[in-house]
Amino acid sequence: MNVGSGIRKVFKYASLYSPGSKPEFIEGDLFRFNFPIDAKTTQETTHQEIKKATQEKDLNTKDRILELLRNNPHYGRKKLTLELKNITEDGV
Repeated sequence: MNVGSGIRKVFKYASLYSPGSKPEFIEGDLFRFNFPIDAKTTQETTHQEIKKATQEKDLNTKDRILELLRNNPHYGRKKLTLELKNITEDGV
């Protein structure tokens, strides 16, 4: 039986949302699947992923600010905000 990449990914990432459990696929008149989800683990995983993405964004923004200031030491918060376009003056 050949399975598509979607099915493989469901198995691959299932442990993030429900450690120790495996999804069940049922073929019949309708194709169905059961995927047990641990709400606490899902919430923790989501929180960790958001935190990681935010930290990566902050690092990228900090690096961009430093680079702009190295090249343009006279820039103030307003000019940096205009250059970056994804951050407020308070964020700078």
